[in-house]
Amino acid sequence: MLQHLGHRRGGGGTMTAQGTSDLPLAEPLWSLELFDSWRLSRTGAVREMRTREQRLVALLALHGTRRRSYLAGILWPDSTEAHAGANLRATTCRIDQIAPGLVFHDRHDVALSTNLRVDVRDFIDYVWRLSGTRQSHALSGTEVTTCLPLLLHGDLLPGWYDDWVIYERARLQQLRVQALELTAGWMLRHGDIAAALVAASAAVAIEPLRESAQRMLIRVHIHDGNYFAALRDYHDFRARMLRELGIAPSDQMHALINPVLRLRRTKTSLAWTDRVAGRSPSVRTHSGLSPAIRLRPPTSPHSSPTADTRSPP
Repeated sequence: MLQHLGHRRGGGGTMTAQGTSDLPLAEPLWSLELFDSWRLSRTGAVREMRTREQRLVALLALHGTRRRSYLAGILWPDSTEAHAGANLRATTCRIDQIAPGLVFHDRHDVALSTNLRVDVRDFIDYVWRLSGTRQSHALSGTEVTTCLPLLLHGDLLPGWYDDWVIYERARLQQLRVQALELTAGWMLRHGDIAAALVAASAAVAIEPLRESAQRMLIRVHIHDGNYFAALRDYHDFRARMLRELGIAPSDQMHALINPVLRLRRTKTSLAWTDRVAGRSPSVRTHSGLSPAIRLRPPTSPHSSPTADTRSPP
């Protein structure tokens, strides 16, 4: 029987779900994972579905409540309107049998239960909060640390090549890189160098030619005193930019790396002076440099060194 559950659509009608009871029992908690693979579970028990049902559930999770005509056209673009509509009716009926209460539908609209948690929605909510879009819901340090693994998941629905999946996959990939950069900056400001390195490295792995991600990774190296790693990543990035795009890194990158390059030149000059004078480098400080010329990393990952911004050699 069909039971009204209060899912309202734009025209004022009532969404219905099949397989529900008249008793006021709490709905089971559903969980849907779309990163890495498609996986549906209810209170920990996995529910198996065929590809047709998986595609409808995934489309509703990504696009929200939609008209039947929209869903049928997206899922069966090569079918006639009548055939596509029949396929949609058969698919919703099948879902009602496998997972009662998961899908709500009437003559016009189809929607997912509001008692459903989707990893993609959690991911987008985290990105919004991290970027400050939702100022009223500031993130705590525990939340940022806990949500970092969410950013390290794989692609959306790998192996699916529908146009709507490919578009969403690319959009979420851009959000993921942005969130990784923001997370790395947050971790760096709060002194968690290891987590900042993980986040920045992941962002660079996704988009190696994205300079903002490379700058964040190099900033983490400098902040941690790993000047060799900073120079290595800079030279690799510069060579790849020139080879693949025919352009050099920006002035922002030069401002960040120039103090490290000057430090290297200073150390080379001091070593040459010591050799000429027959002096042992051990007479200098333990780092081989006087305190006045040691490199001090910026106190904030967003601050630029007041160094010469001329392009390095």
